[in-house]
Amino acid sequence: QSMMPFLKNSPNLNTLRTNNNHNINAECFRLLISGLHGGSIKNLHFAECNVDDITALENYSLPHLEILYLRHNNIKNIPSLDKYTNLEVLQLYGNDIGIQGCRSIANLLQNNSSRLRVLHLRSNEIGDEEAEILADSLKRNTTLTRLNLGGNKFEEKGLRALLKLLNDISSIANTYNSNHTLTGLGLSNSSPFLKSAEMEKHIRSSLTINRGSDAPGQLKVIETQLNSVLRMELCHLQGIEYSYNSIFANIDDVFLPNIIALAGQEHGQDELYRMLIATAPDLTSIISRRAVLPERIAENTAQVVALNAAHVRQVADLKAENLQQTAALDVKRLELERELESIESGQGGVPSLADTSIASIQRSSGKKRDRSV
Repeated sequence: QSMMPFLKNSPNLNTLRTNNNHNINAECFRLLISGLHGGSIKNLHFAECNVDDITALENYSLPHLEILYLRHNNIKNIPSLDKYTNLEVLQLYGNDIGIQGCRSIANLLQNNSSRLRVLHLRSNEIGDEEAEILADSLKRNTTLTRLNLGGNKFEEKGLRALLKLLNDISSIANTYNSNHTLTGLGLSNSSPFLKSAEMEKHIRSSLTINRGSDAPGQLKVIETQLNSVLRMELCHLQGIEYSYNSIFANIDDVFLPNIIALAGQEHGQDELYRMLIATAPDLTSIISRRAVLPERIAENTAQVVALNAAHVRQVADLKAENLQQTAALDVKRLELERELESIESGQGGVPSLADTSIASIQRSSGKKRDRSV
């Protein structure tokens, strides 16, 4: 309460930090927000305090608020945040916001005026239903780039909703119109199920496309819709009945030749052949597998020739190395032979240890005979 006059008489105050202060409880939070009501505050930091109720944000207004840190406060409910369209960073991890809190955040994300870019919801006991609510709210969102959902309890159902958000494989149009704004998504990586691991793999793939492509929608269509193997896998993961021919249902016939050519260019002759047969079954009597195989045989032959050439080069290199080593050994052998010949002929060289010992014994015996005489 002693801060109230200061807050009300500080029109240019834009940052307030009270982190790691367990004396700040819900009532203190309410008083501070009321003192900042209508002001110019942009950054509020209440991380690791004792604030378990933030309904003051709904009762008062902070029209310029951009950053709000509320991690580790045991918050169990999030009030309406609809009026906080200038909010860019919302940090809430380490709380327990519940399904109603997720709905409040989802309403903000669905607001076309929202500028929220970063949302931290790590360790909030978020289950499958809450994950589905958040994923659904991001279908048309074009501002949120980073979402942290690690350390929560959603599993396959929640992951499926997030995967479908990033690449809805049900049709080319839905893939093209999926969310291409989200570039960072923190997940827990703790699910023991193989299907969940596969979902996370495809989620990461979609995020990579969002980060690196100037035309992510088009690239997702090329990479997944025009690749029958990946499309079948994604249909299975998203609970969609797979049919190869279904991809062509909504494609204008005028564009089919270009799409088929693109599939062949990006994914090979096998994919081209499958598309031709799917779009024009009568072609089986004109264009058979036999027409495709010669090119494949030629490709394989070229690969064999390249491998043989590489083998020849490697053998030649080994031969050259062996010749060098053999020549060096021959030189050494000749040196040793000449040294042996020199020793045996008594011309030069150093006497052996045996020769030296025999000569010494002979000299010693001679001296003894002289003394006895």
